[in-house]
Amino acid sequence: MINASFISLVDFKKLKKEADRAAYKALYTLAGYVRQTARRSIKSSKKPSAKGTPYHTQTQFMKNSIWVERAGRTAIVKYIRGQKLGAVHEFGGLNPLNKRRYPAREVFAPALAKAIQDFNKKFPEDFQRYFKHVG
Repeated sequence: MINASFISLVDFKKLKKEADRAAYKALYTLAGYVRQTARRSIKSSKKPSAKGTPYHTQTQFMKNSIWVERAGRTAIVKYIRGQKLGAVHEFGGLNPLNKRRYPAREVFAPALAKAIQDFNKKFPEDFQRYFKHVG
């Protein structure tokens, strides 16, 4: 009969802490990437954008109100001002301010799709950076 035993050198509490830290960092980095991509997709122009493309801005108000809110284990990319107008731009519908109907001009959906597509290329370093210190 052969008996085998080993001593585990892995500190699982530290490993969990480092894994959580890496996941939060990657989540917040991803949220920042979505925010920046959304902001860059909004162009300045006095003419309205074509249906199905991100809306144009004249005053930069809506573009500058895109923000990332951190709440515990979540990161929310949203408008911090002008939420109703942002929803009208994103999904289309009746503008409550001037009672005009607007077509959907998505900003967040394409930004999120691009971020998810690029996630594997851009963010694995965050995990590797934290895991190399675990031991």
